Amino acid sequence: MKGLEARIAKLENREARYDEGTLDMLALDCLTDTELGLIQEFKSLLDAGFSREKIAGMMGEDSYHAAVDAIEKADLERKRLEA
Repeated sequence: MKGLEARIAKLENREARYDEGTLDMLALDCLTDTELGLIQEFKSLLDAGFSREKIAGMMGEDSYHAAVDAIEKADLERKRLEA
């Protein structure tokens, strides 16, 4: 009986089901390998201290915008999972 009650409590409480790291991983699962690669490149350049304008020039406008779109896609998925 206690096992059943524990499972019900987890289903009722999303925070018990998903911690922050799990939510992040689930949100990233919605991305393609290409999108993940673009985000990785973008983040590496950002971490290296380049400005967004410089990054856009280095990545190319299309790739830069695709990276930003992929980040927004993952953010929306994370928000959906939190709801």
